[in-house]
Amino acid sequence: MTPTYPANSALPSAAVLSARRRRGAGFGDFFSYHGWLSPGVRLFRSISFPAKAGWVSLAFMAPLAVLLWFATSAVLEQIDITRTERAGVRYARVLQELVPVAQSRRRAYATNAADAAALQAKVKAAFEAVAAQQAELGQAVGIDKPYTALKQAHDALLQAPTAANADDTFMAHSDYIKAVMVLMRDVADRSQLTLDPEADTYHLQNIAVVRGPRMSENLARLRGMGSMALTTKDSKELGNRRRDLMVKWMAVHDYIQEDVENSYTAVVEATPEVGKLVDLKGADEAAIAFEQAIKQQVLGDQIEGDVASYLALGNAAVGKVNQLNARLLERLDAQLQARIERLHRAMWQKLAMVFVFIALAGYLMLAFYRVVMGGLREVSGHLEEITRGNLTTSPVPWGRDEAAQLMVTMGHMQHSLRHVVGNVLQGAGQVQVASEEIASASNDLSARTEETAASLEQTAASMEQIASTVKQTAETVDGAMAIVRDNASAATRGGEVMGQVVSTMERIHGSSKKIGEIIGVIDGIAFQTNILAL
Repeated sequence: MTPTYPANSALPSAAVLSARRRRGAGFGDFFSYHGWLSPGVRLFRSISFPAKAGWVSLAFMAPLAVLLWFATSAVLEQIDITRTERAGVRYARVLQELVPVAQSRRRAYATNAADAAALQAKVKAAFEAVAAQQAELGQAVGIDKPYTALKQAHDALLQAPTAANADDTFMAHSDYIKAVMVLMRDVADRSQLTLDPEADTYHLQNIAVVRGPRMSENLARLRGMGSMALTTKDSKELGNRRRDLMVKWMAVHDYIQEDVENSYTAVVEATPEVGKLVDLKGADEAAIAFEQAIKQQVLGDQIEGDVASYLALGNAAVGKVNQLNARLLERLDAQLQARIERLHRAMWQKLAMVFVFIALAGYLMLAFYRVVMGGLREVSGHLEEITRGNLTTSPVPWGRDEAAQLMVTMGHMQHSLRHVVGNVLQGAGQVQVASEEIASASNDLSARTEETAASLEQTAASMEQIASTVKQTAETVDGAMAIVRDNASAATRGGEVMGQVVSTMERIHGSSKKIGEIIGVIDGIAFQTNILAL
C-alpha cells in the first residue's frame, strides 16, 4: 500500500532537495562528506553531544584564558617594573642623604674647618645606610660594579681625607661625590626609572634622581670652591684653575636648571598638586642670589666678600635644591605606589569583567546544552514510543530553534504515521473479514476433504476387495473358459437338440392352442354352470 501524507506536512520540495544536494546536505551526502571540515566532522560524529559541548567550550575558553593570561602577565610585569622603580627610589633616597654630608665634608676638609671630623662620622654613618640598601637591593638591581667603585673611594677617603693641597683635597672629595652620582645614575637606569612609561613620574625622576642631584652638586662645588677662594684670598689661584672650573660649573648649572624647570612644568601640568608641595620658585631665587654672590665676590676683578655670608647663600641654594629633590622623590615614590594600586585595581576589574563574561558564556553554554539535550531527549522519548508502536504522544515545541522545528517535523511524521496506520488497520480489517470467510470455506473444504478421505478409504478397501474378487474372477474365468469350451461343444450339440425341440415345441404349440380352445369352452361351460347353480 502506498503511504499518503497530510496536506500540511511541509514536505521538502524538489527545489529544496536540489539545493540541499548542491551544498552537501542531501540525504546521505552529509555522511560521505570529505571536505576541509572532514576532520572536525568525523571527530564530532564519533563523540556524544556532551563531549561536543565540552570541546567547543574548551576551544572558546582556551584562547580567552591565554589572552587573560597575557593581559594579566602584562599587568603583573608593569607592577613588577614599578616595584623595581620603587626599589630604585629607596636606593636613591639613601644616596641623596649621603650627598649633602659628603659635600659638607668636602668643604670642611678643603678649608680646614673645625667640623671636618664630625662630618667624616656623618658620611660614614650615611654610607652604612647605603651599604645596607646595597645588601638588600643591589643584587636585584644589578649595580655591584658602581657600588664597588664608590666603596673603594669611600674607604680611601676614610683613611686619607686630605691630599697635598686644598684643591687636590677638593677634587678627591668631588670624585667621591661623582662616584655617588654614577651609582645613582645606574640605580635609575637599572631600576628602569629612566624608562618610566608615564610622563609625570618620568619627569619627577628626571628632577629628583637625575638632574636635581647634579644641580645640587654643581651648586655645592661653587659653594666649596668659592669658600676656598674667600678663605685664602688668592686671586691668582682663582684666575687659573678655579675660575675655569667655576665658570664651567655655572654654565652647567644653567643648562641643568633649564632642564629641571621644563620637567617641573610637565609635572605640574600632569599633576597640579605637585606645585603646592615643592617651592621651585624659592629654589630658583636662592640659586639666583647665590649666583650673584659668586659673580660679585669670587668671579669679579678681585676676590672680596664675607665667607659666612657666601656660605649662607650657598647653603640656602643647595639646601633648597636638596629639599626640592627630597620632596619630589617622596612624591615619585607615592605616585609609583599609587600606580601599583591602580594597576592592581585595573587588573582585578578586568579580571572581574572577564570572569563575568566567562560566567555569562558558561551560563549561555549550559543553557544551550540543556536546551539541545532537552530537545534531543524529548525527540528520543517520542521516537522510543513510536518504536514501541505508541503513536498517541504529541510533541510540543519549546520555541523556534532547530530542536523545536525537529519536534514539529516529528509531529508531522506522527500524523502521517497515524494516517498510514489507520489505512493499514482498515485494510487489515478487510483482510480479516476475507480471512474469516476463507477460513470458513477452508473448514467446509476440510470437512468435505475428510469425508472424501473417508470415502476414499472405503473405496480403497472396496478396490482391494474388488482386486481380490477380480483375481478370483480371473481364476474363475480361467475355469470358465474351459467350461465355455466344453459348453461350446455342448451348445453345438444342444443346437441340434434345440432344433429338434423347436420343431417339437411347434407341434406342442399347435396342440396347446387346441387345448386352449377346449379350456375356453370348458370355462364357458363352467361359468354358465355357476350361474345356473346360483
